[in-house]
Amino acid sequence: MIPITPPAELPDSLKASFSLMNTTKPAREQLDSKSIQSVTEWFYSERWHQERADKAELMWLLHWLPAEQSERIAEIADAICISQLEAADIDSAIALAEDTLAKHDDFCLRHTLALAQSAKGDLNQAIGTLEQALGNSELIESNTPAEQRIQAWLDLARLLQNAKALFKAMRPARAAIALAQGHAASQSSHRTGRSIP
Repeated sequence: MIPITPPAELPDSLKASFSLMNTTKPAREQLDSKSIQSVTEWFYSERWHQERADKAELMWLLHWLPAEQSERIAEIADAICISQLEAADIDSAIALAEDTLAKHDDFCLRHTLALAQSAKGDLNQAIGTLEQALGNSELIESNTPAEQRIQAWLDLARLLQNAKALFKAMRPARAAIALAQGHAASQSSHRTGRSIP
């Protein structure tokens, strides 16, 4: 864990706990779980969700998030992986995604891992990763945005096309179209207040 510069707006009530957490060898015996959670909650809500956190802060937050907050861990890891991909740091993105997924499986992070594997040229691995994510109904939670699932199907179709598996690419392409049509119909229904007959 690399120490970070304390944000100027960090509340006074959290500064003591933050200082203990923000050392290269934190004195964990002086930190209780409630104090850690208070600090991570502030960084998650006031820095990450307000789009003020940089990559260093996200890495710091990921280090300190309690293990039971698996959704947040996957969410922050996904954001870091995307920033690493944007910086062409593909190996780091793959390593972080794989390490996180070994403990906290997540559809969006698995999608990002597939994109990273594709960027590295590992097409077959990327296809397998994306097929695994899309084939696991338990992994695709009800709160996974339809747009994310549509994009994943489209990415799978593109990967299969790149791998010269044109016939196989038809199935994910059709799945993306069907999901997009269903989503559009649902949105139309919500706007009009009527259900689709």
